[in-house]
Amino acid sequence: MILSMATHTRPVRCGWCVVLVLWSLCGCAPAAMTAAMSQPSGTQDDRQVLVGQHTRIGLPSNPTTGYGWSLDTQASTGLEHVALTDEGFKATDSGLVGAPGRRWWTLKGLSSGRASLHFVYRRAWERDSPPAKARTIVVDVH
Repeated sequence: MILSMATHTRPVRCGWCVVLVLWSLCGCAPAAMTAAMSQPSGTQDDRQVLVGQHTRIGLPSNPTTGYGWSLDTQASTGLEHVALTDEGFKATDSGLVGAPGRRWWTLKGLSSGRASLHFVYRRAWERDSPPAKARTIVVDVH
């Protein structure tokens, strides 16, 4: 039976309501998802850092899905101008299991030049498949 919203006076039981409740219970609350997806939609980001100084790069990530960011050193260029000094993952403060967070790397400028860092988002066991996402970070070292 199909009911028109204009003529229906009883509450409509919505399958989407169930989905929203389940998302909240499993740690994928819409607010947490919105925060993770509110990143720039472009695939390139530009940074500047002085020789001897540090900059931090962060990308939205959810390792509970099996996906993770990694640096594709073969697609990257100018790696001699920067050094990776630290890296990690910071979960959101929601306290919910399975909530997304940010994968981050700290880079140090070593010498003047330009480094183009190519990051890929994929499952570790799917190395032969195209990445689900890719991001290039261009770091100008002065």
